[in-house]
Amino acid sequence: MQRTLPGVETRTETETGEMPRAPSGPPRLPHLLLAFPEPRVVPLPSEGEAVGRAWCEAFGVADVRVSRQHARFSRRGGTVVVEDLGSRNGLYVDGERLPPGERVSLVDGSVLRLGRSVFVLRTGWPVGERVAPPLTRLVAPFGLRELREHLSASCALGARANWLLLGETGTGKELLAAHLAQQLTPRGKYGALNLAAIPPEMAASQLFGHVRGAFTGAATESLGFLRAHHGGAVFLDELSALPRAQQAALLRFLQEREIQAVGSARTERVELLVIAAAQGATEAHLQRDVFERFQAQLSLPPLRSRPEDLYAIARALQAQLGLAWSDSDPAAVERLMLHDWPGNVRELGRVLLQALANSGAELSLGAIEALLGPLERAASGSLTRAAAEAAVEATGGNKTRAAKQLGVSLGKLRRTLERG
Repeated sequence: MQRTLPGVETRTETETGEMPRAPSGPPRLPHLLLAFPEPRVVPLPSEGEAVGRAWCEAFGVADVRVSRQHARFSRRGGTVVVEDLGSRNGLYVDGERLPPGERVSLVDGSVLRLGRSVFVLRTGWPVGERVAPPLTRLVAPFGLRELREHLSASCALGARANWLLLGETGTGKELLAAHLAQQLTPRGKYGALNLAAIPPEMAASQLFGHVRGAFTGAATESLGFLRAHHGGAVFLDELSALPRAQQAALLRFLQEREIQAVGSARTERVELLVIAAAQGATEAHLQRDVFERFQAQLSLPPLRSRPEDLYAIARALQAQLGLAWSDSDPAAVERLMLHDWPGNVRELGRVLLQALANSGAELSLGAIEALLGPLERAASGSLTRAAAEAAVEATGGNKTRAAKQLGVSLGKLRRTLERG
């Protein structure tokens, strides 16, 4: 029996019920992913090596605000540690400037700013893996690597499979659905339907069609959304919004590709690629049999889990939304990367529109802080893991709110929780 929940590794079953295995791949080591100004994959410096302007230039990063000896990385057991070597413009970890000589332990996803360069530490990046091109219109130089791997394995199932895309609002499920439809049914019609926008009493008619006189107001016959796309592909968004009374009919279609229109006594076979999406498909919202009829399931990670992609996405939104800015303050980019983004890419687009309307041609820290607020700075004294866990529990798991209540940055809260 298959289960896929948000945040859990995506799974796909072959017709034999076996799980396809991804190749073991290259070894994984700590790397610094340059998110701003241009995406780069940079190996972590050697133990004790002084990082400065020459080191940056060796990886194609010309940054005059980086000192000749800016920072040093080292290892403490399995933990990466960084310290400022007395740099002129400072070393920032998750938005906090480190005092010179202070050594700070980093965690996977820590955001570091040196001069005008903003990096994200990834502790298990595959050796030799480079920046990736967009996945259709999904821009992700770094953060959709696992999705790409699972998508490649899942495509072997083809148009015969039912596909379920899981992810929070604004993560790009509709873009991925359109990509799948183009890849698997290139000559067929494609249509998208938001099930949450259909009145419950009209769901069956909208999906499966109806015959004339089937109900009051049914003056003519209707093919319904599924039959109208015979031979092509459909995207059913907000699957969990489908009334349970209609889920049995959908189950039959997913199993047999047979449709019975409302008011009709006969069934009709429809060949169709079905792609559905949900923010969090669980058996509380879907009948178990419906959930399990989706042989291919893919999860799109939220924006907050891949801050290294954020500026590249912002640049793509610049073209899509007709935005224009001539320069970006690295502190503003850092502030964006440290936001939790409950609305994901959709929310990022809204914030960029408002920020640039307020600041003109520059993406400035002041414009971003006016919308998102300044980062919470660390309070005096050390933060214990017990205090951090208690605050997270008290806020129902909301780390952003917990950090604000503790008076620390979100990055410091995360580091405390992960270090133990």
